[in-house]
Amino acid sequence: MPDGSPLPQEVQQNSGGELLKIVQNLVTLRVTTVIAAARVDPASATNLGAATAVTVDANDQVVASTAINMALGDVTQIFHPDFEAKPDLAKLHQDAIATARAIRSETITILTTLAKDIAARL
Repeated sequence: MPDGSPLPQEVQQNSGGELLKIVQNLVTLRVTTVIAAARVDPASATNLGAATAVTVDANDQVVASTAINMALGDVTQIFHPDFEAKPDLAKLHQDAIATARAIRSETITILTTLAKDIAARL
């Protein structure tokens, strides 16, 4: 790493397959905002290696979903009518997209630093 510390164990043991998968998954940014009664699986909430599992009431959902192909610039958006009728819901989804884009940018910075560090050690 830039500070001279050894590479994380996961990276040292990885044949490159997982890193390649991460890079491929960076192409599409997906953001889904769901307004509904929900239940979070407590076990998944403490598993730092996985997404938190959330179960929502299928009968009472208001959903907005955006998928952005970062390589092609293609954007697909699907909105429940409430997202158009209620500006606060639309803002909630737009804020989630902005947060996801910031996280994506940080991830790319981390991966770039990691790739440079790996290359320097070869």
